[in-house]
Formats: sequence, C-alpha cells, structure tokens
Amino acid sequence: MKIQFEVIYDTIEVIGRPGYAVRGQPKYIVEDWSFYYDIQACYIPTVHLSCLVIGTIQLHINTDTNFCAFIDGYCPYGLWQPVSLIVPDYSPGLLKTRPDEELVVGVGYGIEYMVPPEIWFDTTNGWWCIGRKEHPAGSQAVEFATGCVAVVVDEQLVSLWIRPENWLELVKYFDK
Repeated sequence: MKIQFEVIYDTIEVIGRPGYAVRGQPKYIVEDWSFYYDIQACYIPTVHLSCLVIGTIQLHINTDTNFCAFIDGYCPYGLWQPVSLIVPDYSPGLLKTRPDEELVVGVGYGIEYMVPPEIWFDTTNGWWCIGRKEHPAGSQAVEFATGCVAVVVDEQLVSLWIRPENWLELVKYFDK
C-alpha cells in the first residue's frame, strides 16, 4: 500500500475550529513500556480506527475521514537513543492520509519503508523522535494532536515527534 500525507493548517473549514484534531495528553507508562494517549476532546471521530505502524509505534487514523488522531504504542526505553534534538518548527493543524486503497478498521499497516524505526530521545526538552531527526528542506511540521507532531516532505511522512507530559520522570533512566 502506498500512502501520501497532507498537512492542513487552515482547520476551521474542515473541523469548525482552529487548532489540532485531538486534544489530550500523551503519557509514557513505565510499567507497560509504552506511550499512551489520554484523549480529552476530539474534533474528528476516533472510532473506526486503523493505524500506520513504525516498529511498534502506532499512528492512529480514522478510516472514514483519513485524518490522523494520535500516537501510541510499545516503546521500551532500551531502544531510545539519547541525543540532542532540534524540534521542528510546527504549527497546529490536521494530518490527513491519502492511501491508494481503503484502510480497514483494526488493521495496522507498516510504513517502515517511509519512516525508519529509529527512536531518539532528548533528555533536556522531553521530545522523542521516531524516524529521521533531521528536518529536510521543504518539510512541513504539524501538531495534529496535543504533544504529537508529524514532519512531512513531498507528501511523505519522515518522522513523528511525541512529548509525553511525564517526560521528566523518564530522564532518570539515562542518569545511571
């Protein structure tokens, strides 16, 4: 399956309000070694979900609208590579997929061909980057859910960024 991505910054026409599609709080659950997204308000439906998978990280998508909702998934800290990250200059908006075939509810589609399954963590600012940590020329960065950012270049996803609310608690795993 081939998938293209579209960044939409003018959201009023699409969801009737400025900003991102899902408001909530990403968290990292240490006991589960996983990112979790606590949804507080949705401006797109978060039922009929499918997901795009990078390693064990999931980008959830509504199959009726093809809008991306949030990021979650298994991500043990042994896979994190500590590094100083330059966070992309992002704005709130929507991330829409344009798959070449219909997404099926409950099915995950691997996109490692597009986004390498590398996981970077900056202990000074609390951001994780899944994929390419560099920002190619012409890239667009959009915060499509609170604390969830996607970087797109030429309609291709190159990285996902997530900043859980409890990131300071996780720094201790690198202080050993």
